[in-house]
Amino acid sequence: MTSTSGDIDLTPSAQPIGSMTAANTPGVRRPRRPRQLSIVATLALSFGGLMVVAMGVAIALLLTAANKNTRALIATNGQLVVDMVSQNLRYQLDPTESQLTALGRYILTEPSDLFQNGRLNDLLLGTLAADEQIDTLIFVRSDFRAMSAARNSAKPGDFSIQEMPGGGGMFRSIFDKARDKRGLFWGTPFYSERRKNAVVPVYMPVWRGGTQMGVLRATVGVAALSRHIAVNVGTTGAVPFALNTDGYVIAHPEATPEREAAIGHLLKPADLSDPILAAFRPNKSTDIDVQQSFMGLGIPLDFKVQQVTIDGETHLVVYKMLSDYAPPAMNGMPGQPWVIGLHLPDDNIAKQLNRVAWAGAWGGVVMLAAVIMSILIGRRIARPMARLAQASEKLAELKLEEVDVLRGSRLREVDVAISAFNRMRIGLTWLATYVPRSLLPQLIRADSMEDFASKERAVTVLFTDIVDFSRTSQRLDAQELAAFLNRHFSLLDEAISEQGGTIDKYIGDSVMAFWGAPSRQPDHVQRACRAALRISKILHQDNQRRAHKGLHPVRVRIGIETGIAIAGNIGAPGRVNYTLVGDSVNLAQRFEQFGKVIDDHESDAVIVVSADVAAMLPPELSVLSLGEHLLPGRSHEIPLYRLLLATAAISTQPVRDDTGTVTDRSAV
Repeated sequence: MTSTSGDIDLTPSAQPIGSMTAANTPGVRRPRRPRQLSIVATLALSFGGLMVVAMGVAIALLLTAANKNTRALIATNGQLVVDMVSQNLRYQLDPTESQLTALGRYILTEPSDLFQNGRLNDLLLGTLAADEQIDTLIFVRSDFRAMSAARNSAKPGDFSIQEMPGGGGMFRSIFDKARDKRGLFWGTPFYSERRKNAVVPVYMPVWRGGTQMGVLRATVGVAALSRHIAVNVGTTGAVPFALNTDGYVIAHPEATPEREAAIGHLLKPADLSDPILAAFRPNKSTDIDVQQSFMGLGIPLDFKVQQVTIDGETHLVVYKMLSDYAPPAMNGMPGQPWVIGLHLPDDNIAKQLNRVAWAGAWGGVVMLAAVIMSILIGRRIARPMARLAQASEKLAELKLEEVDVLRGSRLREVDVAISAFNRMRIGLTWLATYVPRSLLPQLIRADSMEDFASKERAVTVLFTDIVDFSRTSQRLDAQELAAFLNRHFSLLDEAISEQGGTIDKYIGDSVMAFWGAPSRQPDHVQRACRAALRISKILHQDNQRRAHKGLHPVRVRIGIETGIAIAGNIGAPGRVNYTLVGDSVNLAQRFEQFGKVIDDHESDAVIVVSADVAAMLPPELSVLSLGEHLLPGRSHEIPLYRLLLATAAISTQPVRDDTGTVTDRSAV
């Protein structure tokens, strides 16, 4: 009985992948190759010409400004005055840091309680006398007991000191700010209601080994810093200042004790008679970053310039960020640096800045035009290259069915690349029909030669054979027989590929497949057995379809063996095959042939495995002992097992020993 056309016709999965191309598909005309230009000539005329024009205009404008000494004037004078403001602050704050550090070290050298022997009083008062910038000085012990010394604001040479018992909220807050911190750090400025002045705190945690004994806190008055900030600035009309990033005044010539007491809170620029500073906002997008603008001078520059216009008059604010006295990071946020600098009348400096700004603006316009043109041209070039890149990625992933024939390009080099890609796609598509699917990705790797060198590997081999195939083949002509086998092999390929197996070869109606090479698969035994059970299930479903058509069922015998085999490229220099050689291969085929002995003529698949395979199966796979048998070519009997479709756990699945007696699964 011959099979119906629906049974023997080639299915899409059985057809050679890529067999239909634009070159051999009827009715599909190969697109005409457009006129071509050299990509080198295109880039030279477009990108090169535009960049030459843009850079020429920009350089000419910048050289004109440079001839008027703009960069040297701004860089040298600006850096000098801003560094002088920074130096004035350091002269006042650095001694305070040194005094506090030395005091903390001395406290650690005292073996006795400083509160009891009176040494703490002397230390605090001595520090106040040595550093006139310190307004108050407090030592808070870990039990929140505190000693506080303060300078008499009315009589700077007089001091007061008092001891506070533990538990005070203010002292607990001081200790908490320095808790678990090491090393001196500056805090956020605040206004002291008790002393009626604004101060900047500095903290020095005192540690003995791994224990925090306490914390020293000194405060430096804003008014004290302001008295000296303008020393040696020297520029006519310049007003120095220091702000924190919240906009509060840290130092300014107008920040006097009388103004602080009258305002009653931290001073802001609006509280001063300084409209220029009140209008200043640091880090505006329009500020001139001198370090970037004048890096060619070879001078270390770290300041910015901002123009502020008040009542029609332009002023320059020259400033930089000073992070040395920034508060420590809190909640993952870095401490905010101070903003220090000065502002001064425009005079001729603003004109020089404007000249540089205009030069930069015109250069930017030309560069922008060049960029726009470059983008337009680049997009024309990029379109075919993008299509080629996307198709190449799919080809690299072996998604051959998703890769279409690419259209040509007007650019000669790109068109050559696309043509080569189309030819490569066709070749790789045909290669995929001859090379096992699991081997192809490794073959195209750059380092695949070493992977395919012959070596001993632990593998599992599977052989299949169709029962009574000779009788079936006699009923079919050549085309029907090819269609029948193509469908059968596609069903087996589906099951083997699902478990990561490699089909070595087709031998007539037989299939040889293996696991564990070239890629290592620790569970190669389980994979092979699951593939065999999957084959049985697929054939059962397909036989139901055949039964509806009045066709005979297709049944197979399967043999599975595991062991050491030589895996690698074997063959003549001009024709090699990645295959296995070893006793495990021969035994797997012998097991498949032994299936004839136990064939019940009903099962869709008779699966015979060795004792080694049975011993490595998980609990969900069941086997039945077939006893020991002497196979062709063997000198001694071999215990054999049949892999069953039952899903009972192996640990409780009964098997039969050599005599047919039911035994425990541990006998396997």
